[in-house]
Amino acid sequence: MRYPQNYLNFMTLMHSYGQKSAEQYSILHAATGGPCPRTLQNLIKHPPDCLSSPNLDFENVARVKQFVDTIRYDGPVASASDCTKVHKWLTYSNDYGSHILGSVLPLLECIADDFDDIDTLVEHVGDEEMIATRCRASLLSCTLLDKPVHEYQ
Repeated sequence: MRYPQNYLNFMTLMHSYGQKSAEQYSILHAATGGPCPRTLQNLIKHPPDCLSSPNLDFENVARVKQFVDTIRYDGPVASASDCTKVHKWLTYSNDYGSHILGSVLPLLECIADDFDDIDTLVEHVGDEEMIATRCRASLLSCTLLDKPVHEYQ
């Protein structure tokens, strides 16, 4: 079933709000219907205008440049960067491969090939006190688009 974008946005907010969001969303979903939680998680993890790699590297900047050229955009491109203080926290993620996230080590040094690697990496990061306390995010955006990015493709 296809849902309007505004309805999906509302349901995503309802699913991700509060400490007991899964329980609250299940009550809302039972009463009104709507997309299942797994569908909402896929929409959040894989939006149509996201890059496949989170790194600020040449390929991602080139992809932005290619997009700008494709839509023949000649206006300003906004660039922003933010360094944010984060909680000391290690977590396992398999979004871009199997990694331990939250350390100051390069991503290639945090690859977990099997379950034993996870424990070894967590111990190594904890013993060496290499848990991140700040996070830097960078953004490139075309500022004068008249519709969402995914509608141009």
